Amino acid sequence: MSQHATAQTALNIAHIDFTFILPQGWQRDPLQVAFRLRGVLGLSLKKNCCFFDAHATPCQDCSKRDVCHYGQSFETPQAVKIEGVGRVGSIPHAWSLAVDMQGLMVCASVTLAGHELAFLKSWKAAITNMPHATQFCTCMHHEPAGSLQWQSMTPVRLRHKGKAPTTEADVASALVSSVVQRCQALAALHQQQIPSAQLQPPVCCDLMWQEATRLSLRHKQTQKLGGWMMRMDWGEVDEAWLPWLQLIYTLGIGRQTSFGLGRLIAL
Repeated sequence: MSQHATAQTALNIAHIDFTFILPQGWQRDPLQVAFRLRGVLGLSLKKNCCFFDAHATPCQDCSKRDVCHYGQSFETPQAVKIEGVGRVGSIPHAWSLAVDMQGLMVCASVTLAGHELAFLKSWKAAITNMPHATQFCTCMHHEPAGSLQWQSMTPVRLRHKGKAPTTEADVASALVSSVVQRCQALAALHQQQIPSAQLQPPVCCDLMWQEATRLSLRHKQTQKLGGWMMRMDWGEVDEAWLPWLQLIYTLGIGRQTSFGLGRLIAL
């Protein structure tokens, strides 16, 4: 266990926790609920934010996108240039979604980081206006990881040389790339810099591929969202990286954390 774990994160963090009864027709699997909830939450957010017809107006090329919470945070702009980073495939989400089940009660949490906190009222309004939300509270602090030994709770989606990694070494390399790239983009968006020290790959073990699929009701298509379940130990990392690893631990690791993927617990 690392002796250098810290409760500090590189960016400020807040959680919005809310509960509702599982709607009829929804699967009881927490990850499937997260997939479905993201769509419901997104539509509610767009209805609250869109300057035009929320159902009919695409975000791409919208004249109001730069001042629209939904257009900036939910369907983040793609193929953009970030000063100090260069061109990226898309602006990284500064929020993530997590879902747990207690019987038929859905216990959900939206985690916001950094600039996303400016939209806290907008997120609250979107949750309040969801057809299923019953109650919620905001928590401006979070539980620290406590260690740098992590266990994935939901599949971690990674890419290594354009493909899903298949070996422990490739998974470890992909984890480092994912963390560094996301931290670098988030740092640049907040006029910060990531540490100059190289982040060493974690030791990854107990790898197990978990397949998952999501049905997009909007596009009427099935999307594969499988990823790796694993344990990872970051060992003794440079002190400067600790706040950034805490940020990644809190937001989730890998791709599509806004779907509830890449959730972690500390061991």
